[in-house]
Amino acid sequence: MRFDIRAELLFFVSVIFFIFVLFYYTRILNRLLKLLRKPRFLSLLPLFSGILFLFVAIFHGIKMLYIYPLLAVSGLNLYKLLLFSFKITFLENLFFLIAGFFVFLTSIIYFAWLR
Repeated sequence: MRFDIRAELLFFVSVIFFIFVLFYYTRILNRLLKLLRKPRFLSLLPLFSGILFLFVAIFHGIKMLYIYPLLAVSGLNLYKLLLFSFKITFLENLFFLIAGFFVFLTSIIYFAWLR
């Protein structure tokens, strides 16, 4: 099996960049909540999202560095490698979904407070 390593690296770098964006968003949201005199617990949700995206990057790194090279030369253990790859991909997508939900929930609560 062949994989386009450039696309995988681009996704990995994009996730790392998005983690920094979420941490910066946390700082800005913390300042805005301080100005509005609202509880600051809301600024923790993007921070949790950033941490979950860090796990997404780790899982994707495991796939890029460990699984994909082994799939290229796999013999009889192809089924086990594919199964492990699917498990890692499921965890990666689950953490991606939960992190996106936290960011969405943050913006919904913030906009509800502004009204």
